[in-house]
Amino acid sequence: LHDILERIDFETFRGRNYDEWAEQPQIESLIYSTLSNWGFDADEWREGAQELIWNALETPVDLPPTEDRLRLAELERKAREVDFYLPIPEGYVSPEEDGLREARAESGFVEGSIDLAFEHDGRIYIADWKSNALEDDYRPSELRTLVAREYPMQVTLYTMATMELMDLDDRETFERRF
Repeated sequence: LHDILERIDFETFRGRNYDEWAEQPQIESLIYSTLSNWGFDADEWREGAQELIWNALETPVDLPPTEDRLRLAELERKAREVDFYLPIPEGYVSPEEDGLREARAESGFVEGSIDLAFEHDGRIYIADWKSNALEDDYRPSELRTLVAREYPMQVTLYTMATMELMDLDDRETFERRF
């Protein structure tokens, strides 16, 4: 799914319902070939993959701290697969000291890629594609709890990378833009 989300043309969603979108030759081709390339039976998995992609990009998401909601498919200002390379800060606290379960290092660099960064009304947001099954509870409060519990290191790294990439170098700018 991640591979499809990296490459799908957001314009294919504009003004279309699910059936119209799914029947486009470029959508059928992208999903079929990607599933096949990853060793999945494309005939068996295509419809489910299409539904997941549609829902990921067409379901409105909350944009805190505002009350705005936005479908990712309608984003105008976006960047996908934003690579970053950050030094591990001096005085770094090891994961076991702050309760995190991620990799451990005392010096060096961290390399990563943000799946989706976008701007809406002057604010910068980041999104990361996940495929966790949440037992039918996808309320924003449950998603926030999951992210806080399972991905604290990733949130910290992506925030640091975004601050660096977008020159958010003081608290006021950070609070206003991110």
